[in-house]
Amino acid sequence: MSEAAAALTADLIVDGSQAADPVISPDGRWVAWTASAAGEREQQVSDLWLAPVGGSAAPVRLTGGSALIRLPCWFWDSAWLCWVADGEVRRLRVTAGGPAGDAGTVLRHGGEVSGLVPLAGGRLVAVVAGDELTDDDERRQAEGDDALAWSERADGYAFAAMVTAAVGQDEWTDILAGLDELVADGVADPARLGIAGWSHGGFMAAWAVTQTGRFRAAVMGAGIADWAMQVGAGELGRAEAALGGSFGWEGPGPHLHDRQSPISYAANVTTPVLILHGADDTNVPVGQAMYFHRALTQFGAEHELVIYPRENHSFTERAHQIDVLERVRSWFTHWLGDPAAG
Repeated sequence: MSEAAAALTADLIVDGSQAADPVISPDGRWVAWTASAAGEREQQVSDLWLAPVGGSAAPVRLTGGSALIRLPCWFWDSAWLCWVADGEVRRLRVTAGGPAGDAGTVLRHGGEVSGLVPLAGGRLVAVVAGDELTDDDERRQAEGDDALAWSERADGYAFAAMVTAAVGQDEWTDILAGLDELVADGVADPARLGIAGWSHGGFMAAWAVTQTGRFRAAVMGAGIADWAMQVGAGELGRAEAALGGSFGWEGPGPHLHDRQSPISYAANVTTPVLILHGADDTNVPVGQAMYFHRALTQFGAEHELVIYPRENHSFTERAHQIDVLERVRSWFTHWLGDPAAG
């Protein structure tokens, strides 16, 4: 990282806030970002900040901490900063001296806006917005001040709110409900059930095998075993506590994150587990896989651990990508191929 980049990164941290989503204006003069308060777990309130790239002035907070600010972007020849709050796309004119005038509403939408992308050199903004009341697709486009296009789509905002400080709870209930329906409809064989996932899906696979013995095989890919460890070493740092629900440094416990970490229930595992992880994963560090592996070893649970050198959270080397596919196929073929085996 260059000295200039390091200085810019440092400038984004204001009063211990959790900086995210930095965007530099097309003319290179301004940087905007979102930030939640230090230690904020709810992830339902954040602010929009603005600062000159050269560090010639102190950062300015543009919003008042009453909404979840998301998806900042620049449009209209770098003069306008655009962002999303409470289903509205808002904008603010930025001049040579900084922000000027009040934020104006470009789009007010009853559903949840989940995507905001500048197009056509910043003179057009594409918006993805969802409405719980419709499954129809709709596209609109306008020029000038309301240069927008959007389509009605479902998004994961409600789901994200549901799992805040309660990861592994309601989404696990949803998985079981769907599974029960598939079994009842004769689609799934209750004697040959498997579960697999990557990243959060890897966490859910680990959570599943610690909560039930219904699955005869599982694959945990780049998954989280312990939320306290994720706060301490994960790429998002303190922000991970928004899912786990607490910090490990909040006294001797009991901690909420312990109740929501698969590692706490490793003694329950009876399902064979294939653990896959990249050695250079910065999002979910490989220590998560090692921790779960050691716990399963302690309790004599059937499992395999495969760590891929040079790979980050998403694998890029073709040989490794092929190897993952072959191992997963082989794992499920072995454990699910014959209901009497295993």
